[in-house]
This record gives sequence, C-alpha cells and structure tokens, in this order.
Amino acid sequence: MPLELKLPPDTRSIELDEYINILEEKNYDLTCQDDIISSARYLKQLNNTKSFLINYLCDELKDIDRFQKSNYYGPQVFIIHTAEKYFIRAVVWNTVSQTELAIKNYKYDICHDHNFDILTIGYFGPGYESRCYTYENNNVTGILGEQINMTNEEIITLNEGKVLLYRAKKDIHIQLPPAGLSISLNLMPRSSKKNEPQFQFDETKKQLCKYIQLSGSELIVRLAGIYGNERYLELLDSIFKKTPNPHLKAHAAISMIKISPALKSKVEKFINTANQPLVSDLFMKENLNYGASLDMFTT
Repeated sequence: MPLELKLPPDTRSIELDEYINILEEKNYDLTCQDDIISSARYLKQLNNTKSFLINYLCDELKDIDRFQKSNYYGPQVFIIHTAEKYFIRAVVWNTVSQTELAIKNYKYDICHDHNFDILTIGYFGPGYESRCYTYENNNVTGILGEQINMTNEEIITLNEGKVLLYRAKKDIHIQLPPAGLSISLNLMPRSSKKNEPQFQFDETKKQLCKYIQLSGSELIVRLAGIYGNERYLELLDSIFKKTPNPHLKAHAAISMIKISPALKSKVEKFINTANQPLVSDLFMKENLNYGASLDMFTT
C-alpha cells in the first residue's frame, strides 16, 4: 500500500508560485523517494491555501481558447503547473450517480499500478477510498496471466490533509468512490520508470491481466507497420535496437516484419539472443495474432 506520511501539524499557507519556487530553489531530486518525502511539507502548506486552485483555474479561464490546452487527461483532471522534472495536477473525484449504478458491471476504477511516483494530498471533501496492495516488481516478468504476489490488502481514505506517496511499480490500488465530491492535489515526478509497462491486475486471481497504457509512440509504430512503407524501416530498426521500453521494442519488431517479411529471421534471432522474456512473449503473441497484447487475459 502507499506510504502515509505523518507530517507534523502545520497551519502555514503558501500560494502556488511560492510552492513552485521552493521546489526549484531547494533543487529536490524528485527521482529519489526520500527527496519527494522531504518536499511533502510544502505540498501540505499549499494544500492549506483553499483559494489557490479556483483562483488559478478562473484566471486561466479568462483565455478560454487556451484553457487547459496542454492537458492530455480527462475533464476531471486539471494541470496547474508543468516543469522539466515534474508537474502538478488537481483531480476531482465524483460520487457514483444513479445512472452509473444502473449500468451492468459498472466499475469506478480498475486495479492497477503506476510507472511513476505520485505524492498526493486530500485537498477538499471526504476523499476517495482506495483498496491497496504491494508487490515486488523485480520478481515480475510482465507476461499476461502471470501470478502476482499481491500483499498487504488495506482500505485507506484520502481525507482532507492526509498525505500519501504511491510508489512506482510497487503499490497497487483500485480507487473507490468518495462519499461526496472530493479533490486531491498531486505532485507528479518524471522518471525513467515511464519506460516500464503499467499493469492492470485481477484481484481475485491475483494475476496480471492487461497492459493499460498505449503511448502515442506505440501507436505510431503500429501505424508505420500498417502503412507498410519501407521508408520507415530505418526508424523502426533504430527504435527496436535502442528503446528500453519492451512494448515499443516488440511493436517495432512486428512492424518491421509487416513491412518487410524477409527481415523475420534476422529480427527473431536478435530477440532470441537478447534474453528479454517480456519482449519475446509480446513479439510471439503479436506475430501469431496482431493486437494480442491489447487483449484482456482470460483463462
């Protein structure tokens, strides 16, 4: 489960600009969880300023054509600052409506991990509940259907002022709807773990059941194979040999073969000698059934 940071009482309030300046001036290494934890006191001080979020969003709304222009999330997420090493966002958590309750098999969220750390605090409302687990990613290959040792099941509530650190590729959770409209603030560090696949888990079977992210780069690599133009082979070969992302590597290999079937034996030899089980599994499944890695694993 995520780490709950027991910060001392602090009534000091700071504005968004001051919080950003503190992060920059103290030069926190936000790829280091100890530094993320050290910075948490200032997120709490920003959280004490209950007017800053609506003030920021109303000011941005004055130029409605540019409102949240760089936001690639859904309408319940608001990006309030971006920087090279991190970004800051606010997330609105709605209650479940009667319409949603009437939908058969409706789910508020899925059981998943993250390939990035999240420092979060309850900003407004009673807060969402979260059913949480922990796993050791170093022991996981990442193949669909793989058994996962999910431990430490617990329900936590992100009530107002509570600070949690969701650790990349370690904490698993499924969000449950709050009792009332709630908002959380998130500090989102950028790190190299973004190249690791993000997983969905079957809580009952304790299995890895789906890959839940499809990046823009993966989509373009797939499209290059579908278009079938040999001009893309050099780019695909470079991605195939250099990227640390196993999904991107496997998809680049498949696209190369789709464009030029004569390359199949050469690509297969490279994959077999690389000793990367996840890449081999993805390549094999995609080669047998194109799009297989996008499907939910079922027994």
